[in-house]
Amino acid sequence: MVSVWRSFSIGAVIVACVCRSSCAFAKARSQALLNVPIAHFAVPGFDSNGHKKWEVSGASATMTEENLFSVQSLKLSCFSEGEMENEIFSATSDEASVMARSHMARGKSEIRIAGQKFSASAGAWEFFGDSKKIIARDNVTVFIDCGEMEVPQ
Repeated sequence: MVSVWRSFSIGAVIVACVCRSSCAFAKARSQALLNVPIAHFAVPGFDSNGHKKWEVSGASATMTEENLFSVQSLKLSCFSEGEMENEIFSATSDEASVMARSHMARGKSEIRIAGQKFSASAGAWEFFGDSKKIIARDNVTVFIDCGEMEVPQ
C-alpha cells in the first residue's frame, strides 16, 4: 500500500512538472508569436451540433496581445442554422481587431455587409459571433431590395 502511494506521488509529481512545463512553454510560445503575422487564415465557429455558424478570415492576422489580433482584409461570414451551410450574410473590412476567445470583432474602418436582399456599410462597428450580429455605430447606410411590389388600390 505504501509503494502504491509512493508511485502515485511520484506520478503526480511528474504530471505536475509536465503540466507546469507545458503551461510555461505555451505561455512562452504565445509570447513568441506576438507581432508575427499569420497570412491567409480562416477560423470557423460551430454550433452545439457541429454545424458551421460563422467564419472569420483575412489576408493577415497579427497577435498584438493575448487573445487580441489585428486583422487586415477581414471577411466575416455567417451561416444559416442546420446541416446546409447557406451564407446568410458576409461582411468585409480593411482592418479590424478580433477577440478570439469571445468570438467578437470590432473596427473603425468601414465595414461592407451584404445579404440576400440587403447591403449596408458603416464606420465604427462590432461583430458578435455567438449571436451572429453586427452592430453598426457610425455613418450607417442601408440598401434594402424589396423586389417587385404591388401598389395597393
